[in-house]
Amino acid sequence: MELKSENLSISVSELGIVESIRLIDREYEFISGAPGYSAVEDCMKERIIGGPDCETPQVETRVENSAIFISRLFPSSGLTIEDIFSCDSGAIRWKVRVSTCDEVPRTAHVYMVLPVLGQDRHVFVAHNDAPLAPQNFRHLRYVYGGDMFRGELHRAVALPVVTFYQPQADAGLTCAVPAGSSVPIIWYSMFHESDKVGFVSKFTNMRLSANCQIEIDMLIHGHGGNWQDGLAWYSERYHDYFTVKNEDVYKSEGAMLCSHVLHTEDEIKRWNRQGFAWQELHANMLSFYGEYMPEEDSWETINSRYLARNLDLGKLALLDPLGGEYDALVQDAPDPYLSKDRLRDYIDLLHKNGVAAFIYFNPVLCDKHIVGQFESDIARN
Repeated sequence: MELKSENLSISVSELGIVESIRLIDREYEFISGAPGYSAVEDCMKERIIGGPDCETPQVETRVENSAIFISRLFPSSGLTIEDIFSCDSGAIRWKVRVSTCDEVPRTAHVYMVLPVLGQDRHVFVAHNDAPLAPQNFRHLRYVYGGDMFRGELHRAVALPVVTFYQPQADAGLTCAVPAGSSVPIIWYSMFHESDKVGFVSKFTNMRLSANCQIEIDMLIHGHGGNWQDGLAWYSERYHDYFTVKNEDVYKSEGAMLCSHVLHTEDEIKRWNRQGFAWQELHANMLSFYGEYMPEEDSWETINSRYLARNLDLGKLALLDPLGGEYDALVQDAPDPYLSKDRLRDYIDLLHKNGVAAFIYFNPVLCDKHIVGQFESDIARN
């Protein structure tokens, strides 16, 4: 089955296997070797469903309104994966729906595999690594979304957009998640070493049950042999999304300070001359991570609790070895105790000097010993 957009053609088998992605006007093929497909990882049953090596599913296909619908039911798992390919304003939209008859909720990851990296294509992502020439890497991994303070920040990309391009052939392909999509985390993986997983988008930590299906989208757009064409297409398509609605945000444009210290007015004035525009009043000023503001009028700060010289085995056991709590370990605690009045006075001091103040908290960094206090607030869906 074949679907054509303005300049792109995609061929899909009745089993939902992507066999070809071709730039029509240049007669350029992007699929390299192995085919593309979608698959689901059921984290409760610890198995991956879908893909060429999985059990043979019960398949239903139909073509209507210039769209291809392929539904695959996997009897042993009770999972149904539906792939929908349609034309969408000059691009091809690949939608994946996952449903189950099992009422027990579980976490699932959805994989969209597209072997479009090849051996001679350049890569662009919204990261300071890019653009990347094919001879300069063997494999790449980037993350979009999620908690950037758990060791992932150095691999984080600012946009859910990946462009592959071949300058000599003047051929490019951009794979992008629609701007504003609600997805927890996307891991992008690219491997020269294996064409079976040449390019994989992994949509992680999705909730799946009989009453909650998963639905994700990818837009595939063909263009010239450079990354600028792909980025320009995405920017123009979602112009309104990237347009600032409230220009008050520019009042805080400038240098930012992330600090757990209440600084002096002399420091603030000196930094102000260097463009200091706003300070993040970090959560370790408060009594523990996760609480927006303590009920008490004054409290012991988390910096004081995790003062390195006061550590014992009990406190050490509470630290998350993968998370930001190690960053709370300090040699000195300049403000072992804080109060609402002190914070209010400090915010007034910042405002007096033209500096904005934002109270920051990150609930995923809650100390383990107080997580139980927030049971009623934990997201269930």
